[in-house]
Amino acid sequence: MARASHYKILQADPFQKILDDRPSPDADIAPLGLLYHGFGRFEDVIACPKATLVEQFTPAVDKFADAMSSFYPSEDGRRTAGLPLLNAIFAIRAEKTIPLLFAAAIRSGRLDGHSVDRHGMVNTVVEFKNELAEISSIPHVEAVAYVAHAHTRVDGAKHLFEGWRVPCLGITIVGFEVRFYAIIVLGLQYRVVSLTPALSCLQSASSGKEREALYSAFAAASELQACILADVELHLKTPLPPIPNGAHRLPAISRLLKRGPGPSAYVEFEIEDYYPSRQSYRQLYYARYRGGEDVETLILVKFSRTYCIELHEYCFQQGHAPRILGFERLPGGWYGIATEYLPEASPIKSAQLGPQLRELVAGFHERGLVHGDLRDANILSDGGERFWLIDFDWGGKEGEVEYPTSDLNPDLLAGRPGGDLKIRRADDIRILGNMLHKLRDSHVPH
Repeated sequence: MARASHYKILQADPFQKILDDRPSPDADIAPLGLLYHGFGRFEDVIACPKATLVEQFTPAVDKFADAMSSFYPSEDGRRTAGLPLLNAIFAIRAEKTIPLLFAAAIRSGRLDGHSVDRHGMVNTVVEFKNELAEISSIPHVEAVAYVAHAHTRVDGAKHLFEGWRVPCLGITIVGFEVRFYAIIVLGLQYRVVSLTPALSCLQSASSGKEREALYSAFAAASELQACILADVELHLKTPLPPIPNGAHRLPAISRLLKRGPGPSAYVEFEIEDYYPSRQSYRQLYYARYRGGEDVETLILVKFSRTYCIELHEYCFQQGHAPRILGFERLPGGWYGIATEYLPEASPIKSAQLGPQLRELVAGFHERGLVHGDLRDANILSDGGERFWLIDFDWGGKEGEVEYPTSDLNPDLLAGRPGGDLKIRRADDIRILGNMLHKLRDSHVPH
C-alpha cells in the first residue's frame, strides 16, 4: 500500500483513498484543530513556545537530534538508536505517563515504533527510514496503514469509533529529518496532514532555527499525546453519541460559551452543513440549536482566526448586528462564534440607508473601533428600514488590526493609498462611501 505504485492506485478511488490532499485537495474537510482539539493544542505550542515549558525538552531532543545526524548502515540501526531516545523525550512529561514506543509486527509488515494505551489504542506511530535515497515506500502512508491495521485489532471499542474521530500522532524520521503528522479517522477513511514541515536534526540548519523548532515540535507532540490518552479514557467511560452519516468531516464542536454576564454556561448545537461562503482563515456552518421550550432553530456557527467581538456587540446593541449566542477562544488559534441566522436578509441594494449606516460607523469610530470591510456583501437588509452589519473578522482597535493580505477585493483597494496594511477609520469611510455611490449609480436611469 505504501509503495508509490500501489499508493497511486489507491488514491484514484474516492472511497478508499487516504485523505492527504493528493492528487488534489480533499474537499469539505474542517481544519485539523476543529476536528480534534488536541491537534489545536499542538498548533498552540508551536505558535507560542514560550507559553510552554519547552526548555525542559531541550537536552533530550539534542541527544536524539545528534544521534539522527549520524550515518547508519541500515534502517534497523537508525531505529535501534532512535527509539530509546524518543522514549526519553516523551518520558519528560511528569503529570502524564506516555506509553513506551516499541517496534512490532502487524500482519505482514514491521512497525518501526508505536505506543498503545492500556486499552490497546494506538497513541503514536513512528516510521524510520535510513536515508532519503533508500526509500522504497512513502513514510506517512506506511504510518497510516499501520494505524488502520492496529485499529482492526482493538476489541470492545466499536462505540469509540462510532462517536469519535480517533486521533493519532504520526512521526517520520527520514535520515536526519523529522516530520510530525496528524492522523484521524473520518468515517471509513483516514485523514493525514503534516503538523510541521520536515525539520532538520543538523545543528546548523537554518542558523539553528530548525533545532529550536524541533524543541517546540516535541513539546507539542507530548501535549498531543497527553490529550489523546485522556480522551480515550473519557470516551470509553462516557461514550459519545454516534456521529451522523456525512458529519465526520465537519467540526467536532457542539458547544460554545454563552456570551453575557453571569456564571459560565454553554450554548449547545449540532453542526449540520457548510455555509457556502468560506475561506482558509474563516469557516462558516449551519447548525441546529435547541433554545427555550425545546424549539429547534437554525443558526450560524463561524470559526475565524481573528474576530472583534466588541465591535459585534456594539452593533448588536444598536440593533444592527445578528444576536450573539456563543463566543469562545478555541485551541489552534480559532475563535468560535454562534449567531442567529437571518435567512430573509440579503445584501443591501439601495443607498437609502446611507445616513443610518454612517451614524452606526461614526458610533463605533468614536470608541476607537474599525470594521475594515464595509462592502454591500457585509451589510444585510430586510428590504425596508432594518439592516445588519456582519463579518467582524478583521475588525478591532484602529491602528492595531491589519488586513491579512495585500491581495484584497478591488472594492477595498479602490482609492486606498499604498503603504502598510493597518485598518483605519479612513478605510471604513472610503469603502462605505464608494459602496453607497455605486448603489446610487445602479439606480440612476440610463
